[in-house]
Amino acid sequence: ESQFPDPPSTATPFQQGRHRLTANFLESNTTTTTPMAAADELSIRERFQKAILMSNPSKNNAKLAAKRHTKVRELLSKEPWVESSFLTGSYARSTATRPINDVDFILVVHSRKLPVAADPRECVRQFLSQHKQRIGFNRIRDQDHSVGLHWDRGPCIDVVLGRKNDGGYQIPKKDSGWIATYPQQAKDTATRANEECKRNLIPLVKLLKRWNAEAAPKKRRAKDGEMKKPLKSYHLEVMCYDVNRDEFNGQPHQLARLVVLLQHLATKVTDQYLSAPGPGVTPFHTYFESGDHPWTVKEVKKILEQGLSCCSSAVKLETSSPERAHQELCAFFHDIY
Repeated sequence: ESQFPDPPSTATPFQQGRHRLTANFLESNTTTTTPMAAADELSIRERFQKAILMSNPSKNNAKLAAKRHTKVRELLSKEPWVESSFLTGSYARSTATRPINDVDFILVVHSRKLPVAADPRECVRQFLSQHKQRIGFNRIRDQDHSVGLHWDRGPCIDVVLGRKNDGGYQIPKKDSGWIATYPQQAKDTATRANEECKRNLIPLVKLLKRWNAEAAPKKRRAKDGEMKKPLKSYHLEVMCYDVNRDEFNGQPHQLARLVVLLQHLATKVTDQYLSAPGPGVTPFHTYFESGDHPWTVKEVKKILEQGLSCCSSAVKLETSSPERAHQELCAFFHDIY
């Protein structure tokens, strides 16, 4: 009961922030066709479950992603300087959200079999350019960690060069050498956390990643002109992995589990030492400290706390005032709920 407090009668500045979210939502939905209209048709839990399901990639999107990466990997596998390839990133961890924008795979090369003095990235770029018509992409781009294949529509394919190193891999970072990554450990960590949470964690991670990308307060423009969401997606993912299992699994339904997860995130976001799985990996907090990210840790913590307040109230109001519960969830999730 204490996890789901009654809506406050005297609002603190933090609680006022949550009420502003609700008020802004109501002001922007003055027509009769509002998301709350569905309250008469679906219960709070049914509608919330629908939002979770809608965070999954569509069947056609997933099918196209699989077709594209399979074709590229099969072509590359025939080259004598290619040792192997394997999927990585959110696609491999089953945490990709709707829509799948890119599929990453690591291409492990035999450096001794490359042409003399050849740059591995240039070999990949030249090979893919030669097969542009067969693969069907429109543009090829030299990206920070990868060679990217882009189509006018649908998921792009990112080819990440890799070389084995100390139980993991090293991947190139544009203009600054190689960095360590441990994709298998990352995948194992996600799988283990989801299993220990009775397979209820990853669906909520996807929902929160979609909120972070689409429904969080308006994105801000960084110094380089790029629009930035509050958290990097993988940072959000990794923070979720060590949620308290007893508290999470002790909840009766997914909305109540989300409250536990948001409680955890609002604290975890201040962890300056959290990093991706694997030894010697740079902590996530460096992107907050770099000066390029337009969000501060304090600001991200605040919107997570506001989300916690909205979702806690929705659970409390589910039976006594379903319409108000819908309003609370719509205020936080906006169009994705």
